[in-house]
Amino acid sequence: MNKLVFLLLTFLLMINYQLQSQVKPGQDTIVTARAPDGATDTTDIIYQIAEEQASFPGGIEELYRYLSHNLKYPEEAREMELEGMVYVEFIVEKDGSITNVRVIHSVAHASLNAAAIEVVKEMPKWLPARQRGKPVRSIFVLPVQFKLSKDD
Repeated sequence: MNKLVFLLLTFLLMINYQLQSQVKPGQDTIVTARAPDGATDTTDIIYQIAEEQASFPGGIEELYRYLSHNLKYPEEAREMELEGMVYVEFIVEKDGSITNVRVIHSVAHASLNAAAIEVVKEMPKWLPARQRGKPVRSIFVLPVQFKLSKDD
């Protein structure tokens, strides 16, 4: 089961990376707050694409390793033989901490959603995204695949 989850996550993260890398460096994408006069408050900008993307410590391989060791398939979902993909969105803050964790799309059961949120909330600090050499807030979407192996 862990190998299948690993392979699916690898594929989905590579697609996510490819989509994010299509924007040119220096191009700001998401502004989440504006000052009352309409000027951009740069402390609240959340970048969807930055010159340097946020990354899990040790890279993608370590993220997969973390997920395969820490993601818990809920017993209720296992008994019901539920499978599916859960897309978890979160913000990587300037200090690398993870905030605003939420499910943005799921074809799965509430217990799988909760398990995906839990594993993301427990992640160690990431290396923050950087724009013009400075750490910035960025948004990240992590697809989490729940698939039962034939042994389960």
